[in-house]
Amino acid sequence: MKNESVITKEEAILDTYKNVLPFIQSMLPDVAMGITNREEWLAYYPGEKINLGVKAGVKIMPDEPLAECIKYRKEIRTEVDPEFFGFSFTGLAKPIVENNKVVGAIAIQLQEQNEKKLMEISDTMVSALSQANDGVSSIAKGADDLASATETLQTQSKNASGYVNEIV
Repeated sequence: MKNESVITKEEAILDTYKNVLPFIQSMLPDVAMGITNREEWLAYYPGEKINLGVKAGVKIMPDEPLAECIKYRKEIRTEVDPEFFGFSFTGLAKPIVENNKVVGAIAIQLQEQNEKKLMEISDTMVSALSQANDGVSSIAKGADDLASATETLQTQSKNASGYVNEIV
């Protein structure tokens, strides 16, 4: 029977991003950031100058650029039309990939399109988060290996106990 409190590797990776993003966003208060799974926002951290007003659980609109990022597994950098959120802004999105499958995305929003420095910082953050994904995947694999080893030890322990009972 599967323990309901056990989370999937994909959920663990997305949770790691949810824990890291507020720290990064606090260093760049003008920039808004969020994380999604394949269908909805999991967390959103508004900036001082931009706030999309999205909340955890809000579905990703199928015609917005973020949906394209997830569906086609491609990095997005675009000017988002005001029809989506009521004002235009520059949006960056990077898919989060685990086992060659998109499990979510990181979204970054800037309202100051002419500030090249913020764009460079955002590009660096997207790259760093991508590298962090590789590290998280490696940790998740180690956890899987540890679980497998624990299961093997439990089986061997039961076998040994059975042999001892037969001898006694």
